Amino acid sequence: MKVQELFKGHSDLILGFGKFLPNGYEIKVPEEKKPEKKKPADFHEAFNFVSKIKSRFENDQLTYRSFLDTLEMYRNHTKSSSEVCREVALLFKNHED
Repeated sequence: MKVQELFKGHSDLILGFGKFLPNGYEIKVPEEKKPEKKKPADFHEAFNFVSKIKSRFENDQLTYRSFLDTLEMYRNHTKSSSEVCREVALLFKNHED
């Protein structure tokens, strides 16, 4: 499963997820889903993305912590992108939003 499929219809989440990828890796938003204004990623946007996830799971700290741990393992090259997608899909499978 690809990140684009996992976050289908939520280009802001796809772009936010891309900020956690190591240098040299990139996630592209499908042409029809690209936001109107394209700007370079920055720390503030990445922070806002994680804040959205944290806010959504404020009553479920285990899910939030697991999400952060999974991103960190990917950043440290201890998990592949397919492993990350699989784990995030499992974490969020019962959360339609």
